[in-house]
Amino acid sequence: MAFIRWKENKFGVRQAYLVHSYRDEHGRPRHKMLAYLGKAGELKPEHIAALKEKHASLQIQWDNIKAVAPSKARQVTDISGMSDESLLRSLRGLRRERGITIAEMLKELHNMGLTAVPGIINDRPLSHELLCRIERLLTRDEWPDWAGEAGRQIAPFARKVLTNK
Repeated sequence: MAFIRWKENKFGVRQAYLVHSYRDEHGRPRHKMLAYLGKAGELKPEHIAALKEKHASLQIQWDNIKAVAPSKARQVTDISGMSDESLLRSLRGLRRERGITIAEMLKELHNMGLTAVPGIINDRPLSHELLCRIERLLTRDEWPDWAGEAGRQIAPFARKVLTNK
């Protein structure tokens, strides 16, 4: 029998997998992951047809396989009333809560025109590593001077990204 399993990764993003449940030669229950279905678990008819063809040897009731909404309803924090400082202090959590990866955040910031943060090591380009470091430092109680300046530069852009997701 096959079913959809929802799992949450270490960043809090829920992902769907098509899993086949069976018993091994000793009668023990086993699960085999057949396919990754994505974040939203959308099953398109052509995707199901490809899976049917690929796993034709398995006894699966394909009519019972449906994309089911995740059982865990997600609460999204309202950031409209948050100050820039509180937004920055909880930036990592807010990003994860909305299912935005650091790479997606970086891409959105670059699309908005924030490619470098003035005042950081000779206007160093905003990279994956630098954004992770800034995010980590902003959650601490004491910010280094450069992290605070970076935060002030990033805050309006981060607010737009978080609002749009």
